[in-house]
Amino acid sequence: MAEPLYCYPFQILCQPLSWWSSAASWAQAILSALAIYWAARIATQQHRRDLFQRVSVIKQLLMVVCSTASANSAHIAKCEREGTIFAADVKYFDHLVQTLKQVPLHDLPDARLTHIVAGVARTAEKIAAVFNDVEMRGQRLVPPLPEQAAECAKHTTFMWKFNAQAVTVGLDYERKLLVFGLPGYWKWLHRKWKISKAPIEPEIKFQ
Repeated sequence: MAEPLYCYPFQILCQPLSWWSSAASWAQAILSALAIYWAARIATQQHRRDLFQRVSVIKQLLMVVCSTASANSAHIAKCEREGTIFAADVKYFDHLVQTLKQVPLHDLPDARLTHIVAGVARTAEKIAAVFNDVEMRGQRLVPPLPEQAAECAKHTTFMWKFNAQAVTVGLDYERKLLVFGLPGYWKWLHRKWKISKAPIEPEIKFQ
């Protein structure tokens, strides 16, 4: 006796009950596999987003340290050229240095940041000593020495080179959050190109 047929609405597809049972089992297996895949993908993306945020915090701290050092260094160079007194809030930079030194190197989100953070912290510590010496000369109404201005310029150059490495790490993590071909990806690619063409050390001038 032939097995009765069961049809899809409007008789689009008619098959025996055993076929429908087998198809339902396959569909359930496929849907379960897709559910597992998307759950894993969502967890992976969330982990990448968390890492990106942590990298961004470190990158922002490095940028503030480098920018403040450059501003003070440019001010010192101007004072040295014009024979004027250096006056700035060097205590703020000292606070930044201490904050950077307290970053746990063993707990950084990317191993590449270990050398970068340690390098900037050590260089910032050296330039902070010069800033404090120049500030004390200013309290005695004595302008900075040419050697001090040159040392500050040398240290800031080193710091910006470290910062450029941190920017590269940040771009890598930002890329992991984007899907190839979508508008966000091409914006990221254009920004990466602009960063690669920009000077490592920005020019800071005091009027």
